[in-house]
Amino acid sequence: MNDAMRSGKRDGWWTAFVSAVLALAAAWCFLVIRFGGPPCPEPPPPGAPPPYITVYTEAQAMRAMYRLRNEDLAAIGCSQECAERVLKVLVDWSSANWAKLEAVGTRKTHRELQRMMRRVNVGPRDEAVLARVRELKRAYADALRRERQIRHTLPAEVEKELSYTSFHMWQALRRNHCAGFRFAPWLRAWQERALKRANRIYQRRCAAARDDAAGLAAWAEYNRTIAQTLSPAQKDFLKTVKTNQSRCTLGVFKADETVLPLPPQLRSHDPPEHTLPDPPL
Repeated sequence: MNDAMRSGKRDGWWTAFVSAVLALAAAWCFLVIRFGGPPCPEPPPPGAPPPYITVYTEAQAMRAMYRLRNEDLAAIGCSQECAERVLKVLVDWSSANWAKLEAVGTRKTHRELQRMMRRVNVGPRDEAVLARVRELKRAYADALRRERQIRHTLPAEVEKELSYTSFHMWQALRRNHCAGFRFAPWLRAWQERALKRANRIYQRRCAAARDDAAGLAAWAEYNRTIAQTLSPAQKDFLKTVKTNQSRCTLGVFKADETVLPLPPQLRSHDPPEHTLPDPPL
């Protein structure tokens, strides 16, 4: 009898709790529908400058695209004053051109294309959807072309702030598309293949090394292969890069903190992730 009474009380309390939660949820839904949610931020009026986070994001994208990151500016010998001028060009360019880039609609078109491609992959086959995909692919290609035309106006502005030597080193770095060997200029196809193969062998030997001696032997062999692959002019270029980086890195980072600081919205209390340095060149 007592057990039955206790069970009935528990059921009663549980029913009351669930009813209260449902009542609160219903009241919340009524208030949201009746009065709306929190007000959405209004878009900036025409002609107003973009938010700093927008300028920062666009500037960082351009830095990655045109080899203007901190390590690149240090590699070509930019002093703190030179780096500040270059970064100011990036900030001004991003502020002046963000509206044009948004008007092109590359990201919007790409998102719509991805959404339609998911519908194609899920099925069933729909000719209207396939026709829309073809239309979006043409629109996306056209948007990319127009976006490149806008972005290609930046290098001419940056060139004005570089010395003769820094400009030609920057041009050499921009022509290098070999991942992992970013500061090796004028690489031929056979050199890229040889360097990538040497890197793969080095990684395998390091993974299989049982002691420090084996790791050091793999490192030495890796450097010998690099030395045999690169020409004297390329080696001289890399020596200049290393000298510039040891001399200019601190000033470039100070310029970055001054002209293009991290927006508060992107700051995190987590420690920064450490990345491996480029292979020894």
